[in-house]
Formats: sequence, structure tokens, C-alpha cells
Amino acid sequence: MKELVNLGSRFIGFCDEAATLRDALRRAEERADDLEAKLKASETARKKAKKDAAAVKDLRQRLQAAEDALSDKEAHQVERGNNIVTRFETQSRRFPRNTGEQYTLSQESDDRFLDALDILELNCDLARKCITSARNVLKRVFPHFFPKNTQPEIFSQLAQHFLEKDDPTLAYH
Repeated sequence: MKELVNLGSRFIGFCDEAATLRDALRRAEERADDLEAKLKASETARKKAKKDAAAVKDLRQRLQAAEDALSDKEAHQVERGNNIVTRFETQSRRFPRNTGEQYTLSQESDDRFLDALDILELNCDLARKCITSARNVLKRVFPHFFPKNTQPEIFSQLAQHFLEKDDPTLAYH
């Protein structure tokens, strides 16, 4: 009987031990499942981070390309602006040779483009006034030099009558 009692107590001890081991195994399996889920989440996050890093690299390259294109465009605009200013200044220098008058700005600004444009506008105003005066003079004298011709309304045609082969003033005298 003693053996049976020993055997029974061992059986009860083994049952308790088995229950403890089952509980430990269940906790280990739960822990393993949690770790597996965390590993999957970590792997997903790693793949996303790798994809984002590639996207960031691509964005940096695109940003650099856009900055380079903008810099090139700005350089082209500066060069174009300088060419326009040079053309304005050239026209403004040529004008006084034909009229004998030269305008200068009383107060220059820091903008070379606007200064050249202002002088060119002053010269254009003078040219318009001179052309209007010349047209009025030619209209007054036209009937005296060309009595048989009808007077043209277009200024260039009117002026051309006075610039033809023979000098009209010599013929008039």
C-alpha cells in the first residue's frame, strides 16, 4: 500500500508538474506568436522604410534636377535681359546722331534695364514729335513742289516724293 500511496503521490506530483509545464508551454507559444507578429510588423516596416528611402533618394534627384533647371533658366533670363539692355542702349546711342539731341536721366536707378528703357522712351517721344513736325512741313510745301500730284496721306510716301531722282527744290527754282 505504501507503494500505492507513493505511486499516487508521484502521479499527483506529475499531474501538477504536467499542468505547470502545459501552462509554461502555452505561455511560450503565446510569446512565440507575439514575437512572430512583431517580426512580421518589423519586416513590413523595414520594407516600407527601404521603399521610402528609395523614394527620398528619387525625390532628392528630382529636386536637384529641378534646381539645376531653374538655375539654368535664371541664367538664361539674366543673359537675355542683358542682351535687351544692350540693344536699348545701342538704340539710344544711335538716336542722337540723327537728331543732334541727347537725353540723359536726371536720376539713375539701380536697374540698368529701366534706365535704358527710360532713355529709349524719351528718344521715341522726341522722334514722334520730329516726325509729326516733318510731316506737317512736308504737307505744307508739297502743293508748291508737286502741284499736279495728289498729296499722299502716308508719311513715308510723302517723304519719298521729296527724295526722288531730281532735287525738287532745284526744279522749283
